[in-house]
Amino acid sequence: MWFHEWCFIESNADLFTDLIYTLGVDGVEVNEAISLDDDYIERIKPCHGLIFLFKQKQTNTSNENLVKGARLHEICFGQQIYKNVCPTQAILSVLLNCTHEDLNLGATLTEFKEYSQKFHSKGVGLFDTKMKGIALSNHEPIRDVHNRFAKKQLIEFDSDDEKKEEYAFHFIVYVPFKDHLYELDGLKTAPIDHGAIPEDNEWLDIARPIVQQHIQKFIEDKIHFRLMVIVSEPDKKYERELKQVLADSSLTDDERNAQKSNLSKLINEEKRKKAHRIANLRRQHNLAADKAKKTTTTTK
Repeated sequence: MWFHEWCFIESNADLFTDLIYTLGVDGVEVNEAISLDDDYIERIKPCHGLIFLFKQKQTNTSNENLVKGARLHEICFGQQIYKNVCPTQAILSVLLNCTHEDLNLGATLTEFKEYSQKFHSKGVGLFDTKMKGIALSNHEPIRDVHNRFAKKQLIEFDSDDEKKEEYAFHFIVYVPFKDHLYELDGLKTAPIDHGAIPEDNEWLDIARPIVQQHIQKFIEDKIHFRLMVIVSEPDKKYERELKQVLADSSLTDDERNAQKSNLSKLINEEKRKKAHRIANLRRQHNLAADKAKKTTTTTK
């Protein structure tokens, strides 16, 4: 079966955020995780997913606690078909399983989610996890956005070169979904269920010791790793704070007006920065498209 190429892209939180914006997603961003302590976890809430990036020689082949049955069709999960699709597939694994009010998937990802899930309304159908992976690999709009972020000097298509595979970067995702914590690894045939999330716990409270165990193991084995988080954009948090301030009857008018003014400035500044960032992304894409068009015309 033939698949169009997916280019190698750098693993960079800012780049991943730009990729999300270019896909038409609104409300979230990708950050490099600087810690897993209580203060940092509290600061980044709401957090919608953890992405573990590490170098590896081979994946863990254990099939323990793999999801089966109807739940497998409810979770947006596909097997990894191409090595280079891994970063985008990891990001989508968080976004497509997130139901938080801050997230707006946009037209492209909404269409893809509905397409890849529609055959499973009764728990049976055409799309198993391998077919979902194939569906992503062949989805031209998503692939084209992914490939925009490949630098010329870093363009590298998938190959069977064993030396490249030996130390390939790999991504594992941790997400909450329907009150359970799941680990999504595209090299496995199904998600891993890490159990129910107790009512009085945040999902990160369950995920943190699992991730810390991985980190300790990677440090001992001298394996290079990074941890990223997908979180709500700052302006979404400020907007919630503003609603709370406006609804707080204990504040005096002066106190309410002062906090309202401060939060409104923060919201407007965040929106201005994002609008500027998206405008720059569009300009860069248009310049690249014009250059490619001129090159094509010249070579004819």
